Amino acid sequence: TLNACHVTGSMALLKLLSHNDANLRSLNLSHQKVETLDAEVSDKTRKVDLHRIASALQINSSLRILKLSRNRLQLEDLDPLIDVLRTSNTTLQVLDVNNNAFEDEVFCRVANAMPSIRGLQKLYMLNNDIQSDDTAHALVKGMKDNTSIHVLQVKSTIPHYAEMQQLAAMNRGGRRVRKIEQDVPLSIWPRILERVNRIPWSKEYPEIKGADDCDFAADLIYYFLQSPVMFH
Repeated sequence: TLNACHVTGSMALLKLLSHNDANLRSLNLSHQKVETLDAEVSDKTRKVDLHRIASALQINSSLRILKLSRNRLQLEDLDPLIDVLRTSNTTLQVLDVNNNAFEDEVFCRVANAMPSIRGLQKLYMLNNDIQSDDTAHALVKGMKDNTSIHVLQVKSTIPHYAEMQQLAAMNRGGRRVRKIEQDVPLSIWPRILERVNRIPWSKEYPEIKGADDCDFAADLIYYFLQSPVMFH
């Protein structure tokens, strides 16, 4: 952080990330001194070049954590990264874009991409401004069709927040099993159900109304029991 890694630095990172043998697991590009420079938000020469980073992530399969908070990133910056997560990269697990002051258009782009995102597990978007109820509804719709993201951090005052968190919790419990088209061996189900009972729901998802550990586990188990593969 605080390294002013702009275009030149992004080119160097492109070379590094393009080699899987580098085995880089975590990359923190937060707070690259963007706000201390006499530059407009649209001045690409003064910002992290996510086009290059995204290009590298089409190849790289070792990076697990990418932090990009406090860089004044907008849709034109984040769009190539979102597109890569939607189309080709399934190994990045954590994306932190907190504190970038972006608004609805970025949230809508993320929401539309969610059904195709398969690897990302934790998405942090705090302190960015959702102004429209339609945007919040789009995030809920996106989460309904996503089974990988089990941590979604957005402002807790937005509409449908609890519903988003409930969907994230269900993903943590293994909701993707219901999405699998082929038969799931019955021998796997005891492990799935045991895991559901083991997760401390009330601690990890306090936003969910009535997230008592036993009650929520029971609700999720009931959800799984409705799966046709249980009785195929």
